[in-house]
Amino acid sequence: MATDLEGSIGMKKSRGKQHTALRAGSLLLGLLIVLGACGKQEKKEIVAVVGQKAIHAEELRRFVLNLLPGLYTRKQGQEAREDYLQSLIDQELLLLEARNRGLEQDSQLVEKLSNKQRKYIVSVLRQREIAPLVEVTEENIRRRFEELGLVRERFLTAIVVASQQEARELQKRLATGEPWADLARANSLDGQSAERAGEVGFLNRSLAERMGIPVAVFDTLATGKVSPPLARGRAYQLIRFIGERQAELATHRAALQAQLMKLGQREVEDRKVEMLAYELDWAMDAAGRQVLAVLTENPAQQIQHLSAADRSAALFSYKGGQVSVNEYLHMLKLHRIRSRKAFADSAFITEIARRFILPETMLAHAASQAGIPDEPAVVAWVEDAKEELLLTRLRQIEVSDKVAVEDEEARRYIEQHP
Repeated sequence: MATDLEGSIGMKKSRGKQHTALRAGSLLLGLLIVLGACGKQEKKEIVAVVGQKAIHAEELRRFVLNLLPGLYTRKQGQEAREDYLQSLIDQELLLLEARNRGLEQDSQLVEKLSNKQRKYIVSVLRQREIAPLVEVTEENIRRRFEELGLVRERFLTAIVVASQQEARELQKRLATGEPWADLARANSLDGQSAERAGEVGFLNRSLAERMGIPVAVFDTLATGKVSPPLARGRAYQLIRFIGERQAELATHRAALQAQLMKLGQREVEDRKVEMLAYELDWAMDAAGRQVLAVLTENPAQQIQHLSAADRSAALFSYKGGQVSVNEYLHMLKLHRIRSRKAFADSAFITEIARRFILPETMLAHAASQAGIPDEPAVVAWVEDAKEELLLTRLRQIEVSDKVAVEDEEARRYIEQHP
């Protein structure tokens, strides 16, 4: 069987070369390839074999259904069906090549897959054991609606300028009687509202705050009165409210319900995580703490020289598992935590670990105890995720190799043509 892709992932091979990668008789074009008949065929009907992987009619059907709209072929009928099958075969050939290269053992890929699997099983656990415990009633929604002040909407007009000084000068001109509309059209940096004499439209307290209007100003600025200069990003603005209305709860119901569900799930999850941490004796481990202590002088430089043993040392341990120094360092990098306290202060280390590491670690442990990773649907999801990572890693290697070859060719050309 031909398994060598001759180093070209992005280039199509001729149909003849592609077909040599299939075992004789395994590609049943014609009757078996007809997608319209897939629903009537047995789900295990084989349409092609690549290496040890058999491609079934049902798999081909799912492949086509899952394609993004822009990836559909322009061909019709049998030609389209052959194209889709060929695309699936090409994908399997790439996966075969990736496995033959041993990329399944690639350390970066293994780590990424482990992270993806952990996040997925945690999401399954949340959906099953946390979300059902949260109930959002109509009374909850109405109370939230009132607490956030969403019932009141005010019609905003604004003049946006580059500096506080400009805003003050405009404020003085308004005080002398110059029309707001004229000044807004001539001076506002917000082109859309400037064309409408500074009119922005109705907004509630929450939206006003996102536009640089303090809650106190929204609540107390009298209708028609000009505000003092207010910061709006790097610019400044003068605002007026020229009308108001009562908002309907129905307008905000869906958003408030989603918000309350999220808050409720967080509360339930926090309680569950704390209980699990207590039951599993979550605690800092002396071995990993000693490794971090060594990094306090110059963390950025010293981390580069950490041995594999130091990186794998347990920083936190619990019944059934541990969190390594390397996982902790990855978390610091992910959240851009550069404070030396993250290496020298045990209380600080404990706090940020409880915030960024503990929840997912405890929930992943609970998911594993519940057998979620072994469920067929989860196993299939993880396999799909692995295949995506394999294809991505193979492409990265091919691009890197191509760049290296081109750089070498350029170097030789320069040497030969001084």
